Amino acid sequence: MNADGFQRAVFSKLSGSAALIAAISTAWGVTPIFADVPEVEGDDAAYFPFVTFGKDTFTPWDTKSTHGGNVTFQVDIWTRSANYTQAKAIAGLVYDALHDQELTITGSASILTQNESAAFSLDPDGITRRGLMLFRAQYDNA
Repeated sequence: MNADGFQRAVFSKLSGSAALIAAISTAWGVTPIFADVPEVEGDDAAYFPFVTFGKDTFTPWDTKSTHGGNVTFQVDIWTRSANYTQAKAIAGLVYDALHDQELTITGSASILTQNESAAFSLDPDGITRRGLMLFRAQYDNA
């Protein structure tokens, strides 16, 4: 299992998308793609939209000659726009960055990354909209 290398590879692919970075908030002062969202003080509306990831499930994907993994992972889009259009546009950019794209995983070889689903909902706070995307990736350890 190469969970750390896998997470770094997903971050690298998402943060390497100029179109995605241009579509999300600059208020953070850092690339607004997080495994853990930092706390902010005061009105947090300026910090939207942003992207989170890191919820994943690893299962072995071994053969007689190699060891690898099958990973289901989640990418979330968070926005405070008045409708779902912004979340869906950003989801399209996440899709472009990851679907059928090779991940550079230290110590492993990426085989396949595919989007399995996307769903959009209103957060319980009544003002935040969320896009939840599920991806599946397979890799072999080098």
